[in-house]
Amino acid sequence: MKKLALALVVGTMWFDQAAAATLIQSGTITAGLPGTRSFSVNQFNGALGTLNSIDLVFGANSTTIGLLTNTTARTQTYTLSRSVTAGISGNGFSSSATLLSGDTSFTINRFRLIPFNSGTAAFNYAGSGSGSQTLSSGFAPFIGTGTTTLNFDTTSSFSKGATPGLLTAVSLIGGEYALTYNYTAVPEPATWAMMIAGFAMIGFGLRSRRKQAVRVTYA
Repeated sequence: MKKLALALVVGTMWFDQAAAATLIQSGTITAGLPGTRSFSVNQFNGALGTLNSIDLVFGANSTTIGLLTNTTARTQTYTLSRSVTAGISGNGFSSSATLLSGDTSFTINRFRLIPFNSGTAAFNYAGSGSGSQTLSSGFAPFIGTGTTTLNFDTTSSFSKGATPGLLTAVSLIGGEYALTYNYTAVPEPATWAMMIAGFAMIGFGLRSRRKQAVRVTYA
């Protein structure tokens, strides 16, 4: 009975060794002008085990500077529309976030300048957002011993409508990401040996119990 219990303990230890594991890598995407920029992530080494899913989490932030000029000889009311987005795509991923949005209305006197937010010579609009996605299939591009490529996609749009004037706006957008490989680990050789020994002990224990259960009675 003790041998059987010990064998069950060994078997349980083996299943613990084969439990789910994670491999996480993270990085920073330097702020740059709107558009698409590629970056590389390390692939998952299939020798480590079986890949079950891939989690992607990212955060992005933007800074927009610029100037609005009323070029007419009369006071004008402007409606400034703002839209800044960021996302990560490629190899099955397609996740995006809105960093800045909405309209702002204000009045500018003739031949005068106004910043977008505080009355200084230059304006500074900041935005931020985040996104996430999980891949449950299509792992082929992520398996290997090298790297694979993802895209950091960003857009920025500032407009004043049809009201006469000049608008200049420049956005810089960057962020950070974390990519997590969720997998079932392959047991190490020592663990395999423990497993085999455990099953052998289970078999021996069951065989011993069967022998003990056989009784011969003579009349």
